[in-house]
Amino acid sequence: RHIRKTAAAATAAADETEDEREGRKDDDLGAELARRRKVADDLVMNAARLVAPIVGSSEDTLANGLHWAIETVKDAEYHHLACILENELAVHHLRNKNVDQATKILKAFERKDQDLMATGSTNLSFLCLLERDLDGAMHQASLAVTSNRYDAKALVNLGCSYYMQQDFGRARDCFHEALTVEAGCVQALYNLGLTNLELQDFDAAVQVFERVLQLVPNHPEALYWLSRIGPEKYAVIFQSLLY
Repeated sequence: RHIRKTAAAATAAADETEDEREGRKDDDLGAELARRRKVADDLVMNAARLVAPIVGSSEDTLANGLHWAIETVKDAEYHHLACILENELAVHHLRNKNVDQATKILKAFERKDQDLMATGSTNLSFLCLLERDLDGAMHQASLAVTSNRYDAKALVNLGCSYYMQQDFGRARDCFHEALTVEAGCVQALYNLGLTNLELQDFDAAVQVFERVLQLVPNHPEALYWLSRIGPEKYAVIFQSLLY
C-alpha cells in the first residue's frame, strides 16, 4: 500500500499535462521535468527497498519482499524501476548461491531494452566465470561490452574471460580499457597485476599492485604478490597480517 501511495503521489508530481507538453519551448522546463521524474523514481525505489525486507513471509524474506515490490511497482506503471528491482533480486540470489534463480532472471533481460540486456549480460558473464564456463563467459561479456563500451565491470569480465583462456595480451587490453572508464576500479587493477605477472612484466605488476594498496590498504592478495616480487617492506607487512 505504501509503495502504491508513493507511486501515485510521485506520478502526480512528475506527469506533464497537455498544456505543459504544448507550451514547453526551452530546455529549462525540460530539465525541470526530468528532475521531477528523477525525484519520483527515487521516492518509489526508496519506498520499495525499505518495505521489501519486512513484507516477505518465508525463510528468504528479502527475496519474497522484492518479488512483491516488483509486482507492486509494475502495477503502478513504473516498469523501468521494476527492472532495476529484478536485477537487485538476481544479485540477492547470487549472494545466496541460488544460481538457477539468478540465471533465470538475468536471461529474461535479453528480451528487454539494451541497457537491461547489458546489465544482465554483465552479471551472467560473472556467473559463467564462477562456474568456469569460459565460452559462456566470453559470449555474455562480449554482449555486454557491445551494448555498453563504457561499463567497467563488463570490460573486467571480458578481460577475465581472455585471462582464463590464457590470452593475456587481450586480457591486459581489456583491463586497461576498464581503467580508462573507471580509474579506481580495483578489480581491473588487481587482474591487470595478475596479467602482468603472466606476461613476466614484473615492474608493471608491482606498480599496479601498489595502486591497489592506495585504494584498499592492506589488500591481502595484492600484499601477497608484492611480498613475492616487490620491495622487501611488503614481505614484512604481509607477515604482520598473518600473525
